[in-house]
Amino acid sequence: PVITLLAIPAVLFTWFWMVGMMNTINWIDGMDGLATGIVGITAFFIGVLSWVLGQHTIAILAIIFTGAVIGFLPHNWNPAKIIMGDCGSQFLGLTLAVLSIMGGAKIALALMVLGIPILDVAIVMINRVRRGQRPWHYDTTHLHQRLKATGWSVRQICYVIYGLMIFFGVFAVFFSHALKLVGLGLVALAMVGLIFWIDYSQRQGGGSVRLGG
Repeated sequence: PVITLLAIPAVLFTWFWMVGMMNTINWIDGMDGLATGIVGITAFFIGVLSWVLGQHTIAILAIIFTGAVIGFLPHNWNPAKIIMGDCGSQFLGLTLAVLSIMGGAKIALALMVLGIPILDVAIVMINRVRRGQRPWHYDTTHLHQRLKATGWSVRQICYVIYGLMIFFGVFAVFFSHALKLVGLGLVALAMVGLIFWIDYSQRQGGGSVRLGG
């Protein structure tokens, strides 16, 4: 096929999506089982949607990937016996990015299921820049770290984030494209609600999030 100028933004978006997914999964890998479960849930819904769309080869790849990730979860569950590290989390992010762009029609699903982790990374990076820091500067202001600061256990945090992701995943699979826009709005509202609840809990408890150095 003839390569047109329209290919340039497509290539740039693909590059941005893959790098962004790698870093999103890497940055949310801050407690036992969190990133592993998030990736497994997202891959499962990618597989389901691919099958519904008749993209059976992609669906089988996604389900195989889901099985591998969920098989690793008991070893990574709190208290973890095996830590995946940066290489493992970035590999999982890259695989999710590739699966979600193969065949199309799954970017919206990935945005909905991974909406809260993606928004968390975006908010943390913006706040770091506002404080005059680099976007990749280390601190402890990610959503899961802030939830832990309110007194939640690692497993409770995983259960809540898993539950939200499963809810939005079901929404993305069974509802039309127009309603998926509503779903993306619900993701944003859920993120805002969590942030306000965390701030309220910390004010009530007299605590604060420590900015790591």
